[in-house]
Amino acid sequence: MASGQDRSEVHIGHGKGEWLVVFLSNPMKKEVVQLLGFLLTVGIAFLLVFVLFKKFGVTRPFSRLALLSLIFCVLATACLGVNYVQSLLPGLQDGIAVSNALASFIIGEDQWSHEKFLQYFEGFMATSVLLMVFYIIALIGESRTRGK
Repeated sequence: MASGQDRSEVHIGHGKGEWLVVFLSNPMKKEVVQLLGFLLTVGIAFLLVFVLFKKFGVTRPFSRLALLSLIFCVLATACLGVNYVQSLLPGLQDGIAVSNALASFIIGEDQWSHEKFLQYFEGFMATSVLLMVFYIIALIGESRTRGK
């Protein structure tokens, strides 16, 4: 970046324990940091559930984890879809609003728009499809290793 360009730093962490510094342009900063935080949270949750599955001797832990993820993602997709459709109905709210707690947790509190609601809905729809594929691959992989 040239020295005259506008650049900002986003620090994730605090004090001496800062572990990630992201340099981003101002318009994209907040969305990317939210995405990184969401992905980090999901990754930690997956790891925690997988470790618990292994500790308690759950058979087929990969497919079970994929199934739990798929169920949550489909539920989130439904909530985001309802939120998007309700945002299109003019007489339902006094403006644009988030219609349920899960959608509020996912979308956040800033810059609501019909386009943003649609973008989140489509993103979770695509993620649901990818998780279905991962679930099928996990089932096939675990059934092949069980047969040996």
